[in-house]
Amino acid sequence: MKRDWRFISFTAGVLFRAGLYQQDDISYADNAARFVFFSKCVAYLARYLPVAADIVHVNDWQTGFVPALMLHQHSRGRVGESAAGLPFNP
Repeated sequence: MKRDWRFISFTAGVLFRAGLYQQDDISYADNAARFVFFSKCVAYLARYLPVAADIVHVNDWQTGFVPALMLHQHSRGRVGESAAGLPFNP
């Protein structure tokens, strides 16, 4: 059985900065808004791309809203979620 793998990657100046969460040990004030926007984009793509995703992989709090948004928007595809840092968090 032949598998056709496709990965989608994008850049947006609003989302991506010098540091992911902070710069010079100061958190960005709009972290929550940036990652909610990113999660909405993922759910939108899962619904409207011409080819349905088999799996949408989300990881950690930044994409935690994706499964709920996909359900609410009737997006196509299944969600696989993983949590980072489990060995380090009691």
